Order: sequence, then C-alpha cells, then structure tokens
Amino acid sequence: MTRISCRYCGDPIAVGALDLPLSFREDPATAVRPRQFVVVGGGVLLHCCEVAANVETMADPLFFAGVVHQAIGMVCVQAGVSKDAALNLLMDASVAADVTLEQLAVSVVDRTIRFDPPS
Repeated sequence: MTRISCRYCGDPIAVGALDLPLSFREDPATAVRPRQFVVVGGGVLLHCCEVAANVETMADPLFFAGVVHQAIGMVCVQAGVSKDAALNLLMDASVAADVTLEQLAVSVVDRTIRFDPPS
C-alpha cells in the first residue's frame, strides 16, 4: 500500500496502487462544516482535509513543495535508494515524528536529519 501525506494537515493518505486514478476537489463551506479539500481514488473517499479551509488558494494536496523534492534527492543519495523508496522513508519518518512531510523535508535539506543506509 502506497502512502502519501496531505500537504496541508500532514495526515497520511493510503492510496493503494500508484496507478489508482485520483481526483481532488474543493468542497465549499456549508452551515454544518467548514470548507474542505477532498481526495477520491477509485470512487472511494481517501481523505477529507479541513485544515486546508484556512488556505486562500488551495492546490492539489499531493503536489509536494520544492523542499520535499529536494529532500527526496538528498535521501536517495544518503540512503542509496530509489526516489520512490526515499519518499516512503520520508513519509514514514514524518508520521513517526508527528511532523508534516514539508517540516521533515526542511530538516533534511538543513542537514539536521540524515537517512544513512543501514549498516
């Protein structure tokens, strides 16, 4: 099972196979709930983010910020793994550390966290 993280709340999103078609939509606020961002895959609700309600212009929550892509490259080199494996390492570490993927990526780019290969 492939997991990604919401760029707004950091919650993990289990998406199954990478070829699963995903769709994203913004649901406006109603009388009973705030504005939210919804991720649907294969007709199944995968994630509903209300944290994004405070974001002025909502972007696809699966498009990572540049710092995440930079961190993926650094983890590839440090751990000697593929880009997909590096992203999985980063996502697992962000969940374990209870931080967002972007927060962890900043620490990797700042060189305060390293992903050395297992010895």
